[in-house]
Amino acid sequence: MKIKASLYQPKRYARWECHLEKDIHKLIGDCLYFSGATKEEAIQSAVSYIESKGIVIGEFEIVSEKALVLSAQEQALKSYREKGGNMPTETYLWG
Repeated sequence: MKIKASLYQPKRYARWECHLEKDIHKLIGDCLYFSGATKEEAIQSAVSYIESKGIVIGEFEIVSEKALVLSAQEQALKSYREKGGNMPTETYLWG
């Protein structure tokens, strides 16, 4: 199965495509923010992971590199809050 994964327009797609898209977005964002990988390394890591699940990724459309990093920061904030922190979003999410 080949699909086109567009990282930043989830409302354009059916539910399963949207879910896959968000998984790819999170994988790339985490790789960029937490591991310091380059954009190309982060994309390759996400593609390898998704393809290991038996799904072939045809193309990527990356709309905003900043949005990838913000997504990873949002995930970090969510994790922080789940552990009892209450840091305000506007002081944590920069960029």
